[in-house]
Parts: sequence; C-alpha cells; structure tokens
Amino acid sequence: MARIGGAFPFPTAQVSEGGGVITLPPGGTFYLPAGEWVCNTGTVTCLQWFDPIDQVWRGVQEPTVQSQLVSSDGFNYRLINLSGVVTGASITNAGSGGTNGIGATATGATVVFTGPAAGVTATAYPIVGGSVQAPTIAAGGSGFLVPPLIVIDPPPPGGVQATAVATISAAGAITAITMINVGAGYAASPNFWIIPQFGLYAGGASGSFAAGASPAPGLVFPGNAVPGNQNTGATGAQLTPNALTGSGTLTGIVVVNYGTGYTGTTIPTVSITGGGLAGGVAATAIMSFSVTGVTLGAGGTGYGSGATPIWESSLGLVAASTNNGVFLPRPARGVTTVTGGAVATFVIEDAGFGLQKVPTVAVINTSAIAATQATGTAVVGGINDTSILQPRVQ
Repeated sequence: MARIGGAFPFPTAQVSEGGGVITLPPGGTFYLPAGEWVCNTGTVTCLQWFDPIDQVWRGVQEPTVQSQLVSSDGFNYRLINLSGVVTGASITNAGSGGTNGIGATATGATVVFTGPAAGVTATAYPIVGGSVQAPTIAAGGSGFLVPPLIVIDPPPPGGVQATAVATISAAGAITAITMINVGAGYAASPNFWIIPQFGLYAGGASGSFAAGASPAPGLVFPGNAVPGNQNTGATGAQLTPNALTGSGTLTGIVVVNYGTGYTGTTIPTVSITGGGLAGGVAATAIMSFSVTGVTLGAGGTGYGSGATPIWESSLGLVAASTNNGVFLPRPARGVTTVTGGAVATFVIEDAGFGLQKVPTVAVINTSAIAATQATGTAVVGGINDTSILQPRVQ
C-alpha cells in the first residue's frame, strides 16, 4: 500500500467519537476496534494481546510507551487500566496431595480472593503439577558467539509457559541452561529448541559493515533445531528433557479477572481449597497499585533554605515480576512543601505503577539538609488514566 502524506483532505476515523482519547477508570478495559492504530498508553494503562493458543491475555505494551503500531481485528487487543487491581499471586506454600491439571474442573481445587470494600472481586484458577526441570546437556555444541535462544514447547491451554536461558563457554559451547520460569500445567516433558543468535551485525554489506554470516554461527543437534536455516550436525548442541516436577503441588495461579476497587486497606487474602491439596497450601496476592496520597508522619526538622526535599516510593515487591507474567513496577515520586524548616505536605508528580503492596516512602534531601528526617505513609489504590489511540493510514 502507498503511504498518504501531507494534510488529509478527509476526516480521519474517530474512536467512538471521542477523538481517540480513551479514559479508563481503575480496572477499566477498552477493546480496540478493527483497524490499524497508533497507541500511546497512559501512566497506568497497558496494551494486552489475547493469546489464542494459551487462551490468556498477554502484556504487549507497558504504560507511558508512545507510538506502538497495532493491527486489531476488534477482539485481539485491549487497553486496560492496571491500578487498584490484582495481577497475580505468589505461591508461598505449594502444599501436596493434589490432582494434577489446569483449572478447577481438572484439579477439583478452587482459588478465591476476598473482595474490595466497593468494586469487583478478582477471580483466578489453580494449576497443579507440571513444572519443567532444566534439561540435561548431552552435548554443548560449538561455534556459538553469544548464548543461543532457548525455546520451550508450550503447555496445554491455560498453563504457564516455561522459559530458560543458556550460558556458553569462551570456546562457544553451551555449559548451562537456567530455568527463568519453570512453568505449570505441562502434561509431558516438553522439547527444548536451540536457536543460534548473531553476535554482531547480521545484515548485508553496508558502508563499513561487512555482510553478516548466515545462518547464525553455532552447531545444533538436529533434534533440537527448528525447521529452517540452521547449522546442524551429530556433534551439535543437544538438550535432553528431564521428568516434570511439582506433581500434586500447587504450581500456578492464573488471574482471570483482575477485579477493581482494591486499596491498601483491602489487599485480598487468597484461599485455596479442595482437590486434595493439603499441607498448608497458601499464596499472597500480587497487587497493582498507584499512590493516591501520602500521609505526613513526622515533619522532620532543619530543612532550611534552598531546594525542598523530594520523595520516592519503593516498589513494594511481593515476587519477581518476570516469573509472574506481570509488568515491571514503577515507583511513585514527587516533591514536598516545607514550613518552618519541616515538611508540611507531599505532592504527587508521578503516582507510580504496578506497586505490588503498600510501598514505603523515603524523603530525599536536596539542598535543604535535615537535622531529623521527615516521614510519610503511602495511601494506594487506583487512579483514572488516559491513553491516545490514533488511526494509522498507509
């Protein structure tokens, strides 16, 4: 298609006659109409894509990202305000004695979150068993310039994808496979695929750059090579799957509905019952909060003339984000006002995103050095947020 340049002699499409301005309340969603779009997400709004294989919504674009190009069929992309909601659960006791499977019907177990004071209660389903061990390195291969990409077969629909990374020696052989996420719900040990990567420039000759080698260097055993252009051979890198782990234990909790209206005083408890799971099985909710206010504790003393102190929150981490399929959190921050040498108020400049529990607040001295430090307590929940959706014309 030819790209149309210059001023348009016709009106461009409007999103629900809103001019492309999408304002969502905490937990609110907006499904992108069919078409080509340029998406600019707000400070707490994310773009998600529906994975038809695993039947889950996956994060595509985090907040505050500009000019993401999206091709929507009207159902496969959505904007969602992830503030004041539950985004996951960290398993603190996996228990034992459960029935392996995915979901309440297969396992006989249920996951229940308590609800907010006003809003919508989050919902989730359990996964029992089916976690993936690191494979055995039957042969390290040779010729890898950088660690190859390790791709693992997906679990049955509704399971949690396992992921791993490789380590290579100075001689270019695979020496270790580290599981980043062991996954959940696998019914059988998956295949591990090895995809060599280019170390430097991989394109054709350009200026002072020579043409890159193709395929990417690295010898792979045929059974671990994806179909296509790879160097394969009997002495190539070979990974052999090991038996699954976690049988009878809670290996995953997948949030189906994030809920709405949660605050720092209504962080839900997680109850896992049924299916034979025993042994004190338990989990902790992973929240996605923004700071809606900071309550002054001690004002401190000795804040003299000069720039007033600023403040910043912690991330309130409950669990590693990469292992729970949630977006990386962003701290809240702002400035203060000072009266009589003491901090009087906290002013929010950035409410933060994805705070997993109530964070701590630190007052940071600038040129107004304190004799005693001011303190504050974060108030967290959800905030309204605006994103921009523009038609993309080609």
